[in-house]
Formats: sequence, C-alpha cells, structure tokens
Amino acid sequence: MLRFPLLLAIKLAILAAPSSSQAGWHFVQNATTGIVPLEAIVVSPTLVLLFDRVENDPLQINGAGAWGAFWNLDTNTETPISLISNTFCASGGFLSNGTMVSVGGNDVENPETEPDTDGRMMIRLLEPCNDADGVGCRVIEDPVRLRLAVTRWYPGSLRIFDGSLMIIGGMHDLTLFYNTDPVNSYEFFPPKDNGQPRPSAFLQRTPRVNLFPRAFALPDGKNATTGIVPLEAIVVSPTLVLLFDRVENDPLQINGAGAWGAFWNLDTNTETPISLISNTFCASGGFLSNGTMVSVGGTDVENPETEPDTDGRMMIRLLEPCNDAEGVGCRVIEDPVRLRLAETRWYPGSLRIFDGSLMIIGGMHELTLFYNTDPVNSYEFFPPKDNGQPRPSAFLQRTPRVNLFPRAFALPDGKVFMIANNQTIIYDVETDTETRMPDIPNGVRVTNPFDGTATLLPLRPPHYVPEVLVCGGSNSSDTLPPEQLDSQDPASDQCSRLVLTAQGIQRGWVVEHMPVGRMMSEMLLMPDGMVLIISGGATGYAAVAGVANAVGNSNCDHPA
Repeated sequence: MLRFPLLLAIKLAILAAPSSSQAGWHFVQNATTGIVPLEAIVVSPTLVLLFDRVENDPLQINGAGAWGAFWNLDTNTETPISLISNTFCASGGFLSNGTMVSVGGNDVENPETEPDTDGRMMIRLLEPCNDADGVGCRVIEDPVRLRLAVTRWYPGSLRIFDGSLMIIGGMHDLTLFYNTDPVNSYEFFPPKDNGQPRPSAFLQRTPRVNLFPRAFALPDGKNATTGIVPLEAIVVSPTLVLLFDRVENDPLQINGAGAWGAFWNLDTNTETPISLISNTFCASGGFLSNGTMVSVGGTDVENPETEPDTDGRMMIRLLEPCNDAEGVGCRVIEDPVRLRLAETRWYPGSLRIFDGSLMIIGGMHELTLFYNTDPVNSYEFFPPKDNGQPRPSAFLQRTPRVNLFPRAFALPDGKVFMIANNQTIIYDVETDTETRMPDIPNGVRVTNPFDGTATLLPLRPPHYVPEVLVCGGSNSSDTLPPEQLDSQDPASDQCSRLVLTAQGIQRGWVVEHMPVGRMMSEMLLMPDGMVLIISGGATGYAAVAGVANAVGNSNCDHPA
C-alpha cells in the first residue's frame, strides 16, 4: 500500500512540454483531491482510493469533511466516500481474490466536529469494482463483525503465501514520537488461530523504533525442478499442472525408465511422474466443454531401444476432471485401439468449437527437419464427426511449407478463424465451407517454423465484434531451402489487426509495429484487456538446427 508522509502536495500536477514560445518546462495544475492522501491505493485501471486522517478537509460529504475519496485517473476528478472510522496511518493490502483490505488507524480525534469512530481495530474492505467512476464502489466497515483482535496504529502488513493478509505490530495508543505502547503480536485476515494474535519476541525486543515494520513474502526455499522439459504445460486444477515432454530419457524416472509426463503441484513445488505409452512431442489439444483435457497427436517412436514409448501421431489422450490436490488417482487415459485419430498428425493445431468438441487442424504425417513437406491437409474432430472421416481442406493444401501449428479462434457466431503461413480463412464447421480472408500484409508468415503469435482480442459488449491480432513471424520466403536461411535473419516486428465484420474485412489489416521483431513469442490477454507480448527471439526461426549458423541446436537467436 502506498503511503505519503503528509503528502507531497495537495494539488495533482503534470509537467507540460514547452511550446515554441516558452523557454522551459512548467507545471500545470489539473485539479485537487480535496483531501490529503496519506494512503493512495490503485484499485482499478481508472481509480485510486485515497485515505486521509480525519481533519476537516475541504472535500465534503454528509455535511462534514471527508477523509476518503476515489480519484479518477482519466478525468482528474474526485468523488468523496463515506467512512465511519479514522484511517490515519492505517495499513493494508490485497487478498488473492482482489479484495482490498485496510486495517487499523487512529482513535477519534475531533469528536465535536467530525463523525468518526476509533479506527485502531477496524477492518475495511473494498471488493473488486470495475466502474470507471467508482459508482457503486463502497468501502465496507462493520465495527462489530469486521474487527482486529487488538488495537493497532502504524501496523505493517503484507499478503502471504495462502492469499491472506498478515498484520504486524503497531502501537496501541497515541504517542507523540517513539512506540512506547507497542503491539507485540501478529494476526491475520481472514483470521487464523480462532482470531487470537500470535505473540512475537521479535516485536517485543525492537521498540521503540518499530512502527510500520517492513515485511516481504519469500519463496518457500524449494528450488525444485520438474524432472522433465515441459514442452506442453496444461493447468488442469487450481493446484496441478500437467506436463508433457518428448521421449528423451529425462531425469525423472518411472517404471525404471525416463518419464515424459508429470503432474506439477503449484502449492508444494513437487513433481509426480505419470505413466504414458505414446510420444507426446509437439502434440496439441484443449478442453472439451465437460472439462475433459484432450491431447492429440505427437511424434513417432524416437528411441525404441532405450524407452518404452509408442507412436503418438494418431494418439488421443484424455484426462478427466480430477480434483485431488496431489494428483492422486488422476490418470491420463491412452488406448491405441479405441482412442485414435483418423490420420497421423505431428504439430497439429486444435481448438474447442461451439458444440464443445475439439477441432483438430492440419499437422504433418512424417518426421521432417524444418518445413512441412508431408502435410496433413484435413480437419477432424473429437468426439468424431462425419463417421470419423477427415474433412479435406483447400486452405491447408495451399499453405505449406510453413503451416505447422496453425492458429485457430472460435468466433461468436460459431465459425472459426484460421491462420496458416500468411493466409487466413473463416471456416463454417456446419457447412464445411472455407471463406478466404485477406492475407497477412507484406508477406509476413506467422506459423511454424516461421512462428509469430496471434490472439482473438477481448470481445466487448454490446456487439462483441471479433478482432484478431497477429504479431511477429518472418518476412523470409518459404521457397528458400533451410540452408539459405540463417539464425541471424531478423524476425518481423509487424503487428496486424483485422476486424471480422464486412466493413472490417473490406478495410483489411491495420498494420502497426513492435519495438523489436519477435520469433516464437507468446501473447497473454491481461485482466484489463491489454495484450502482453513476451519472449521469443529477435532473429532466426523455429525448429532444431536446420538453418545456417544455428546456435547449438537452436535456429533462433538474440532473446527478445
């Protein structure tokens, strides 16, 4: 929680750039908060919650001076909020569910002029509130049911490993300088130990200069390893991540051989090997609408003499919802006879479609070292459609040799937007119809082994208009043999957006540029609707040691 000792200034100001007639920079006052924000807490992209002491500030509410307000960062305006307890030198933080918690404060200071209540035992809550102006956002105070165990002024606080708030020390009563009436205990919110404070010898031996004690949550010290290289990591419960590697004699062992699958426990940082029979290297997958995880495809047997794996290219693997925190009883189901794809697929794409099933897209039949020279030009589904027969795709047929891991996004109308190489289509699953969309501009190719990244941008009411963002990849020609490509070839810095309406499609892609080019990067949709683009290389390509000047076994260089 941010704390300003008696504020830097009451007036919010910005440093304005000089015009041609001015000699230098100058400050421009935008507005005033109306209170002195001793505590300023950013609670949303547009709102800052401000707390002062009770001291008859200019900002008024209910006929008296306010000591709390929301400040709107977009409009530079303040909205007073009604509080009942004195927040002077309180502390606080955020729970793991996003609730802001303010604890402690000071006793009544001006009973004759301002209607405040002793804040030293108060717990104040602000649940996540997304209204840009703070309408309906309310700080909850209940002196009877929301109380600390002891009075605390100038306490410390922090969120700990289980998402709760730890409240540390402070003083009981007003003292003018030193902490001569210390609170030598910890407590928690939500409460632990039946609400009883935990005595602290540390706090007992540190007055008189131990107000606002500093505290930091540390890692648990378990510098563990997964035991396998997780090429695929699938979060399957609040505590478990399912990891798949290729079969390559990893350190983690099971049944006397190297494991290539494991559960990783997020709470304990421990791994549990799982028994697999097929090679999951560069498989794909997703979740059905009933929560079942489906993994499809993979590669052929790589080391038949050393590891007991089976050809994974036609394999369908299932993990039904499993709630055990340790993964006990959670099992990946494989049945090479009854759970099979219609075609061999390595590097396929996949997504869940409107009816809750999984659509499986493209891939390659046989091992190739760089380009897709043996493409799978079809779609299929799980559970199967069309009596299990694949659907031929003209789109996949015309997009090799750079169309591995094709990107696909389910649209609000049930259709599917797909990207392979530098081409795009909208596919109607129900009519088996492909409609060609504008190519990605400037010859940029964005699927493996020229990997860019793509996402469907957040859908917003009232019309939920779909818009696709595609970034990175390569401007290189896919007609060049791999030996004429180089790990030092620059990746593309292009980002392109296409609105999937008649008007947006007619307008075409809108092109922007990242600060650096990126190959094999990732996109994350953030809670505020922004897109985070991370990682990748500034030069080179995907795949293994197939181009000139490979860096070890990597075709990619210069981490971005």
